[in-house]
Amino acid sequence: MPVSSEGVPGWEGALTLSTPIAYSLRAKEGVYVMGNTNYARWPKLFDARKGEGDSNGSLGLLFGSRMFRGNATFSWMFVDSRLKNVYHIHYSPDLKGRWRLGAGLQDVFGDSNTQIPLDLTNSASAYVVATYEFGGDAFASVGYGGQRFYGYFASASVPIAEGWKAYAEYDTFGINWGVAARLKGLVAGERPAVVTFGYLKNRWATWTIGAPF
Repeated sequence: MPVSSEGVPGWEGALTLSTPIAYSLRAKEGVYVMGNTNYARWPKLFDARKGEGDSNGSLGLLFGSRMFRGNATFSWMFVDSRLKNVYHIHYSPDLKGRWRLGAGLQDVFGDSNTQIPLDLTNSASAYVVATYEFGGDAFASVGYGGQRFYGYFASASVPIAEGWKAYAEYDTFGINWGVAARLKGLVAGERPAVVTFGYLKNRWATWTIGAPF
């Protein structure tokens, strides 16, 4: 779900798939999001076949709050069909200009066992990230994190047509890319829902849908 430099979720803003951006949701903003990654190249909904693990989905709620002269985003995610919970926190200080900074902790309690190349006992992943706004709704981010990220990560998003965007990211394990479409009228209010479709490492199909509230 794109997020603007002012912390507003909607169509305008930086878009990424699995890596952080600097921007945080502002107070009283929220997003519903769900998505799926399928390991057979075609999209499916959550675990496609019980016990085989060839498809896996997530469902989450994100909401923003004021904190320490900045904005903080708190995330509560179900990361598989067995309803495993994961909690994230992200903070962005009040800054002006094209550059913004952020920092956070994914998997606060360190027990999700997701992408943990360094320590099999704790998957909590701290990170820092900077996002630059070029203008014309184009953005780029670069950051560094531990555990899940295992080093540097980066992302970029640009508009490609009316109601369409393209995104790409390097998550320290490989390149992910895709497109996003604006869905007007799906939810109440002026801000639309956004659906994405893409590929991880050019091998696995993935999709997401997010709606602000």
